[in-house]
Amino acid sequence: MAAIIAPIFSLSYTPTHGQPVYVNQFTEGGSGVTQSSTELKKIDTLAIPTSDTVIDLSALSTLGKIMVQNLDTVNYVEFGPTSAGAIVPMVKLKPGEFAWMRLSPGITLRGRANTSAVDIDIFAFND
Repeated sequence: MAAIIAPIFSLSYTPTHGQPVYVNQFTEGGSGVTQSSTELKKIDTLAIPTSDTVIDLSALSTLGKIMVQNLDTVNYVEFGPTSAGAIVPMVKLKPGEFAWMRLSPGITLRGRANTSAVDIDIFAFND
């Protein structure tokens, strides 16, 4: 049975004194990502070291979208493609932050933590 996975993000801010103010809600255009329950891949909770490391996405048959969250409370983590065998930092997630993005076909995704290893949750979807 297939289902549509469509993220919804809300943006709000809190003035120095007062209640949070709703600003906007964003939904992904198009029809989202259609996946069967067997296609949804929680790659796992991974420990990303301070050395450049490959993120294994071999569970996917075709690279699609990923959602990554930094579970650390202190350190940031960077992600990016491989160039000449090393990471090209493209995304920086501070503690608690997450990113939802589409990967280009054939990319090798790499990660690197700041000061000490960082745990991340990563969900990946076939295209």
